Amino acid sequence: MSKQAFETKEYAKRAQEYAEEKLGGTLLEHVLGCADTAEKLARKFGCDEDKAAAACYLHDVAKPMPHDSRVARARELGMTPAKIQSYLPPVLHGPVAALIANKELGIDDPEILEAVEFHSTGRAGMGKLGKVIFVADFIEFTRVFPGAAELRSHGALTLDELAMAILRRKLEHLLRENRPIDRHAIEFWNDLTKKTQ
Repeated sequence: MSKQAFETKEYAKRAQEYAEEKLGGTLLEHVLGCADTAEKLARKFGCDEDKAAAACYLHDVAKPMPHDSRVARARELGMTPAKIQSYLPPVLHGPVAALIANKELGIDDPEILEAVEFHSTGRAGMGKLGKVIFVADFIEFTRVFPGAAELRSHGALTLDELAMAILRRKLEHLLRENRPIDRHAIEFWNDLTKKTQ
């Protein structure tokens, strides 16, 4: 086993232990389901399965925090006020979780950190692992909202097509609810439209 493969397995183990210590109930079920789904997607689309699992275990570790606590934690871990303000409050848990992964757990893999930070919104130029986590977060087996079950049997869709189908559903939901849309999601949409035409 190479040093990198060993390190990646260690990241996944550390991430799972942290998630199981910090999360419980349905959120932990979701995180574990997300990891299982992401490992399968990683095999299908040619990503590292351990990186996929590590990112999923950590993607929602900041979700239970109230928004004020997330902001305080982000500052504590070195995020600038300008960067904090660049995210809408509902998606700040991703960037805070990425900081926790990096600063507290010593995970410095850029693919894992990107996947954790942008798992809710995606972003323009997002790598393959990030897209795998974006998709897994939406379609894993505990998800019961409209479209999740349909997309679980994704068949011949490419990873970009899957990500686009999910992002379309998310954006349509936000528009129906008259809710703001994070700029990263808009940039991700524009990027995906170029790649899928």
